[in-house]
Amino acid sequence: MITFKERIEVYRIGLLCGFFSKDEVFDWIDSYIEQGQPNYSDLIDVSLMQNKKIVDIISRLKEIQGNQRCDFPIKVILGLIYKSYIENINSEDKVVSYLHYIDSYESLPKSEERELSLMLDEYSLAEREIYGSTKEVYSRIDRFLSQYAIFTDEFS
Repeated sequence: MITFKERIEVYRIGLLCGFFSKDEVFDWIDSYIEQGQPNYSDLIDVSLMQNKKIVDIISRLKEIQGNQRCDFPIKVILGLIYKSYIENINSEDKVVSYLHYIDSYESLPKSEERELSLMLDEYSLAEREIYGSTKEVYSRIDRFLSQYAIFTDEFS
């Protein structure tokens, strides 16, 4: 079962990379507060930040989540990104954009971080027609992301 702080972290990372909109984050926060879920008081001040910049909201969510290191939320967001692609909600370019943000601002386990960075570099080269094809590289990105689909089951 996904914990409160893990869920906050999924929304924070999703907002950071552009996968979630401010409205989606606030809809979840408002619903959580209305249901009187445990720790909902931590989210009340965030729910009042609707007119603030995304960076301020991300910072506040990070404060609530704390500094505990957990790979689970990043795996959930990678799974959600994968599902959004296979359900034709997001294009390859959008998925690659999300992954660039995650690669730049979040830390994955070292082996996965290296693999993702390499694939994104290869995709960039292929996109500029310097080396390889975007189709081949994206197929590797697709396989990489598919391993995270299972982590989305607990998020819904």
